[in-house]
Amino acid sequence: MNRIKKILKIEKSNRKRQVQASGLFFYDYYMPNLVRFLFNVLVQFLSPLLYILLRVGKKRVRLSEPKYTFSVCAIFKNEDLSLKEWIEYHLNIGVEHFYLYNNNSTDSFELILEPYVKNDIVTLISWPLAQEQQMPAYSDCFDRFKNETKWLAYIDLDEFICPFYETDIKKWIGKFSNYPSVYIYWKMFGTSGIIEHNKEKLIIEQYISCWDKYYDIGKSIINTQFEVLEFDKKYTHTMFGSVKIFNYRIPMPPINEFKKFVLFEINRSGLFNKNFSIQLNHYYSKSYIEYMDKKKARGDVALVGDDAKNLKSDEVFFYFQNQCTSVDYKIYRFINELKISMGYTSK
Repeated sequence: MNRIKKILKIEKSNRKRQVQASGLFFYDYYMPNLVRFLFNVLVQFLSPLLYILLRVGKKRVRLSEPKYTFSVCAIFKNEDLSLKEWIEYHLNIGVEHFYLYNNNSTDSFELILEPYVKNDIVTLISWPLAQEQQMPAYSDCFDRFKNETKWLAYIDLDEFICPFYETDIKKWIGKFSNYPSVYIYWKMFGTSGIIEHNKEKLIIEQYISCWDKYYDIGKSIINTQFEVLEFDKKYTHTMFGSVKIFNYRIPMPPINEFKKFVLFEINRSGLFNKNFSIQLNHYYSKSYIEYMDKKKARGDVALVGDDAKNLKSDEVFFYFQNQCTSVDYKIYRFINELKISMGYTSK
């Protein structure tokens, strides 16, 4: 059963089988307590073995020193509302380059991206595939540009990397240099009661209502010193790296910021330190009109058919909105710098 059907079934059953995960994550899909306990024991048993294999396995040989330390890969379609803000925000937190795959956009993306392309901040690739475009684009990006950057974050244009204490993402990611993939969890943000988006204000400024816990999924940042195991849609969120031992490719699951492997949808924190230092702000809907009139029309780059239809259904929309019982201002510390870089001070 796929993830979207599970979401709908949870809603219909009033989340009777919802399980709180370590008090940190919103839910684990259909995992009764006993099953979760057994998987946890298995993960605890496998983790030392994975650490050993990671240390003795062979990494990919880089041909030269990468040009960039931290870059972002994304595929987009008609995202002119967020495109400039998303780029400027991530530049302000230390992202150096963007590999952007245009999937049949008809809006003003070229005008927005022109100065960034000219200044070698954005590499723009036309990607006109009709269905299930995301993972092929991700694979193409890794194959073509893995020697240009040390780290490659695979995120969407409604996702903003939000470090809590560091102001430079390169400094934060540096402590994970021995791992192939780092996992950042989603913090889901709703409409904040906004019917129509105010274009005079920032996205990160307007939408502050959110879930009170982290989603149990997120996105991966890839260490390009390792090969990616496989670019398949089942790894859209949880990208595995790999190492070679005696010419065998050994899968390596991502770690979260507590350096715990994420396996079998089990999300673990540190024994003594459960304080996060980063999250991925997912502005899933923005305003009500933006979601209903635009996001639903765009479709989904990773899903097709009933899966895509269910993901953008009214039922899922209101289910997600109804979980927004908290507010989060962590990203606000970057607003002044972002407004200055976007020219708000001249208005």
